Amino acid sequence: MAVDLETAGLWLTHVARLWDRGSRDEAKAAGVRARHLIEHLALAVVDNCVRACGSRSLIRPSPVERLLAPLGRDARLVTVMDGHPLALSWLGSVLGHRVVPLGIESFGQSGDIPDLYRTYKLDSAAIIDAVARAIG
Repeated sequence: MAVDLETAGLWLTHVARLWDRGSRDEAKAAGVRARHLIEHLALAVVDNCVRACGSRSLIRPSPVERLLAPLGRDARLVTVMDGHPLALSWLGSVLGHRVVPLGIESFGQSGDIPDLYRTYKLDSAAIIDAVARAIG
């Protein structure tokens, strides 16, 4: 890779020197050759990097990947949402964690928040049960 990068630099220096000397036509022709060569060298460098580090190294982790990265691969997630449980269940697919999603799948009840959370199994007892299911 270092040789490829050095070769690209030498070609660019050559083209710049021709241009500075006033050899514009020769510099343009050399520039076209340099561009062609440098594109191939750049692709070779990227290909070598992918082989050495894997294609995942070319993509920056998303914010949710950075958020979940400290968790072990065997961690379990319990998601709690005052909405449909599947709205957050995708979090498990980010890094392969098992998810126990809690949420509301039917609507129409009225009451105060603690009673509704108990009815829809979003209260603390339901969350504790979900954690037990996740680790069990």
